[in-house]
Amino acid sequence: MGGAGGLGFITGYAVKKILQAVILIVGVFVMGLFTLASTGSVTIHWDKVFANANVASAQIADFAASTSSVVFQHFPVTAGFGLGFVFAFKK
Repeated sequence: MGGAGGLGFITGYAVKKILQAVILIVGVFVMGLFTLASTGSVTIHWDKVFANANVASAQIADFAASTSSVVFQHFPVTAGFGLGFVFAFKK
């Protein structure tokens, strides 16, 4: 678990910080869109938004299914990496 756990910890910490920044930026963007929509400056086509979200979620599910076989082939390294990642991400 040593090296893989350390790499997992570093990766988990970096992903956590990056996600915090991305969530903040997306949140400010969405609040701005809702503000513009409430004033009538912008029209949001919700049917297209939900259609795009469905396509994106299907692509993510396909990616997860395709990579699961690789993860299980290298389980010992993956387990150490995963434990380090989760430890850093929760901290």
